[in-house]
Amino acid sequence: METREQRTKMNLEEPGPAPAAAMSDTDSSALQLVGMFARRAAAIIGVYAVGYLGFSPAWLVGGVILSVMREKWRREKATSRELNRAMALSSEHLALAKLQDLPSWVHFPDVERAEWLNKMLKQMWPFVGDYVKDLLKTQWEESLRNTMAGYKLNNFKFDKIFLGDIAPRVGGVKVYTDNIQRSEIIMDVEIFYAGDCRIECSFSRMSAGIKDFTLHGVMRIVYKPLIKTMPLIGGMQVFFLNNPDIDFNMLGVADVLDMPGLSGIIRNVILDTIGSMMVLPNKWPIVLSDQIPTKLVTASQPKGVLRVRLIEGRDLMKKDRNVFGQGRSDPYALIYIGSKQFKTKYIQDTVDPVWNYVCEVSLMRPDGLRARIDLWDWDASSLDKDDFLGRCSLDVAEVVAAGSQDIWVPLEQARSGRIHLKLDWLNLSTDVANIKEQLNEIEDLSAFDHSGLHSAVLTVFIDSATKLPMASRAAAEPSPLVRLALGNTKEATGCKYRTLDPVWEEGFSFPVSNPLTQSLTLEIVDSTTDRRLGHLQLEVKDLLREQDLQVHETPYQLKDSGPVSKIILSAQLRILTHDKVAAKTDPDASLPSAVKETPLAPASTTTAGGGGDVSPPDSRPPADRPEQATGGEHRPEPVPAETREEVETLIQGLSTEAGLRQRKPENPAGKYRLGRVEMTLRYSETRSALIIVVHKISSLPMQGSDIPDPYVKTYLLPDRSEDNKRKTRMIKDQCDPVYDETLEYSGLLNELRIRRLEVQVVSKKTFARNPILGMMHIDMRELDLENGVTRWFDMEPEDRFDS
Repeated sequence: METREQRTKMNLEEPGPAPAAAMSDTDSSALQLVGMFARRAAAIIGVYAVGYLGFSPAWLVGGVILSVMREKWRREKATSRELNRAMALSSEHLALAKLQDLPSWVHFPDVERAEWLNKMLKQMWPFVGDYVKDLLKTQWEESLRNTMAGYKLNNFKFDKIFLGDIAPRVGGVKVYTDNIQRSEIIMDVEIFYAGDCRIECSFSRMSAGIKDFTLHGVMRIVYKPLIKTMPLIGGMQVFFLNNPDIDFNMLGVADVLDMPGLSGIIRNVILDTIGSMMVLPNKWPIVLSDQIPTKLVTASQPKGVLRVRLIEGRDLMKKDRNVFGQGRSDPYALIYIGSKQFKTKYIQDTVDPVWNYVCEVSLMRPDGLRARIDLWDWDASSLDKDDFLGRCSLDVAEVVAAGSQDIWVPLEQARSGRIHLKLDWLNLSTDVANIKEQLNEIEDLSAFDHSGLHSAVLTVFIDSATKLPMASRAAAEPSPLVRLALGNTKEATGCKYRTLDPVWEEGFSFPVSNPLTQSLTLEIVDSTTDRRLGHLQLEVKDLLREQDLQVHETPYQLKDSGPVSKIILSAQLRILTHDKVAAKTDPDASLPSAVKETPLAPASTTTAGGGGDVSPPDSRPPADRPEQATGGEHRPEPVPAETREEVETLIQGLSTEAGLRQRKPENPAGKYRLGRVEMTLRYSETRSALIIVVHKISSLPMQGSDIPDPYVKTYLLPDRSEDNKRKTRMIKDQCDPVYDETLEYSGLLNELRIRRLEVQVVSKKTFARNPILGMMHIDMRELDLENGVTRWFDMEPEDRFDS
C-alpha cells in the first residue's frame, strides 16, 4: 500500500498539463503582486495619516513593536506546531530532535505502546469527522446560537467543520493492577493531537474560527462497574489527570486577537472550559448499561485531601539586574493539581523568598497524579513577560503512602534554586471527634497565606425533584436546574428541558471549613426565565447526628415552591484526619445486590483507600419507584442512644466554643472606655508553642478627629527585645478592626505558664511616634491553655503599667 509520502512524491514528479500549470502560476504571481502592493500602500498611507492628523510618534513606534512581536511569536508557534505534527505522523528522525516530547513509553517501562490502536484511529478518523460534524450541527449549533444571542451576536451558525486528515495519536497506555477494586478497570492513555482541523462559524455578519489545533495530555479512563451481562462494563468515567497542553490558530475576526497577551486570555478560557468538564476532579461519565444505578458512574467519593504548604525558596535565579550588576528577583509560585491552580503572592527583591502559603485539593484517585509547581519572576511592566525561574513535579501517590513529607526539592530547568515543601495527605473518616483536632490545626495554619482551609468534605448527589410549580401561568413547562453553594464553592447541575419532574442524577463535592456553622444552599431555577422554583438550606451539622454521617435518597420539602414540591438527594460528610482509616474488608460493600452477584474479573489487591460510593437501588425517578425497599437498597441503621448522646455533647461543646468568638461583649468599650480585644490563647502540643489568635477589637477611641490606624503588638514578658515582639498587620481608618491573625511563641508549657503576655494596641503614624491606644498584661497561670480560651480582654491605660 502506498504511503502518504510516496503519493505526495509521485504527485510532485508527475508532469501535469504545461499550459494549465503555467496559467495557474501566472495567476498566483499576479495575486501575490496585488497583495504585496496593497500591504505596502496601506503601510505608507498609515504613516502619512499619523503625521497628517498630528498623532504622537509613539503610536507609530508602538505599532512597529507590536508587529515585530506578533511575527516572532507566530514563528515560534509554527515551529512548535510542525514538530508536534511530525510526531503525530511518526516522523522519528524529527521527533528525536526534542527528547522531552517523546511518548511516555520511551521513559516509563510500565507504559505500553499501542500502535495497533493508532492504526485503527487513522482508519476511523474520517468517520469520526462526519460524526462530529453532524453532532455540532444538530445538537450544539442551536444551543450556541441562543447563548450568543444573549451577547447581541445573532444568527450563529457553523460554516465549515473539518477535522482534517491527521488523526490523534496514542503515545502510551498503562493499565493499573494494584490498589484497585475488583469491579473496575483503570487505564491511563497519553494523547497527542496535532491535526490540520479547520472549524469556521459566522454571526452578526462576521466570521471567525480556529485551525491547527494541538493537544497533549494524559487521559484516564475508568471502567466501572463490571457486570455479568453484555456489554460487561456498566459505565465509564473519562477525564484528564492535569490540564492538557493546547495550542491553536484563529481565523477571521478572532485572528485580530491572536497576539501575545490577548491570545493567552482566550487560551485560558478554553482551558477553564475543558477543566470544568473533564479535568480531575471533574469527569465525563458515560453510562453503558441500564442495569446499574446511574450514581455508580456519575458520582465519586473523594479518597482524601492533599494539603500543600509552600514554605520558602533558596538560591533562586537572579532575573532583574540593576546598573551595578547586582541581581534580584520578585518570585511567585503557581501550583497545579489536576484542574486546580493556585497562586502565591510575589516577594519583592529577593532570591530567598518566604511565602508560607497553604492550599488544599480533594482527590478521587491520587494514583498517577503529579503536582506541579512553577516559579516565576514578577515583572511590573505590562509589556514584559514574567521570567521563568524553574519548576518541580511531585508524585502524589508517594505523599499518600508516606502520609506526610517535609522536603527540599531542587528546581528543574533552572541553573539554581530549590523550594521547601510540607505535604500532608488527609484521609476521610466518620469519627466526629476528629473535628476538634482539625479546627485546632486550621487555627495553627491561619497565620499562613492560604486559599481556604477545611476540616471536612461534603459529597452531595442530586437525584431528582417532583411536582415543581410552573414558572408562570402562561408559559410552558420550566427547564429546571439546581444551583448549589457552600462557602465560596458554587456548582450547578445540567438543565432538564420542559419538565416538572426532572431527574438530574449528578454528584458534587464541597470543602467544609467548619461543619458546625456552615450550611448548603440549593436553589432550583428555570433556566429559560431564571425564575426561582424553590430553594432549600441544609445545615451541615445535622449530618453529624446521622449514622455514618450520611442521608440516603431523602426527600426534602422545598421552600417558596409548590405545596408538594420536593427534591430528593443523598449527602455524605467525611471528617479530615491524619490517621490511617481502615479499609473495608468487602470492596463491593456499597454496591447494590444486582452488581454484587456479578462474576468479576480475576481478583487483584483490594483498594487501600476504602469502599466505593453510596449507591441508590434504582435509577428511575422517585415517582416510578416502589415504596418498599429492595434487597439491594442501603438503609442506614438508627444511631445508638449512647453514640447519639456523645455526639450531641461534642456538638454542644464545639458550638459553644465557636459561639464565644461571635459573642458581642457586654460593654463594647470596656471598663476604661479604651476598647476590648477578642483573642484565643492555647498551647499546641504538636508545635510546642503558645498560639495567640487575635480576632477583633471593639470600640477603639478616636484621637481627636483622627480615626486610628490600629495594629496589635505583643511581648512575652519580661523580654521586650525586638526578637520577642509579634504584631499583626495595620488596618487603616478603623475603630472596630477585624484581624483573625495568629501570633506564636515557641517554648515548653511549664516555661510559658510563669510568663506574662503584654498586649498593646498601637495606632500607626507616618512621622510622629506611634501612640499606644491601650494595653494589658495577661497572666498565663490563670488560663486553661491546654483546652484553649477565647474571650474579650479589656484594655487599660498605658500609665497603669511599668515601662
